[in-house]
Amino acid sequence: MSDENYKVVTAPQKIQMDIEELNLKYGKLNKDVEQLKTCNTSQGSDLRQIQGEFEQTNKNIEEILQKLNKISDESIEKGAEMDSKNYVTHSIKECYKNFLKKIAVGTLSAFYTVADITIEKTSDIKEGFQYIAAEAQYENKRRKSQSVENN
Repeated sequence: MSDENYKVVTAPQKIQMDIEELNLKYGKLNKDVEQLKTCNTSQGSDLRQIQGEFEQTNKNIEEILQKLNKISDESIEKGAEMDSKNYVTHSIKECYKNFLKKIAVGTLSAFYTVADITIEKTSDIKEGFQYIAAEAQYENKRRKSQSVENN
């Protein structure tokens, strides 16, 4: 057999190869962490945007409720006039209550949907960090076990 088929690796060469391997792994890990930071930043801006939209929705709902209260007050006054004139009245107040109830249910449903999405995205970020930590622990244990076997 020729000497070309067998490479003799000396201790300094082995250390240099291990250092290069660790450097590559560190670079990959660093890149993964940067990607997670970027993802986290974009999610933060998304959440701020959603919060702004909710604040605007709350303002709009507040305006609608004020207008409905004004209309309700006017209808009560009109109803009192009609009662005094012996007109048959329908329960306008009940119609407004049902309408407001539907708006409230829709708004709360939207809040719960956003909360669910936020929880899901936060869980995804957490899983990403856990995955990186687990991979780093595995590599560390593997490297230690290889160094023990070599000694």
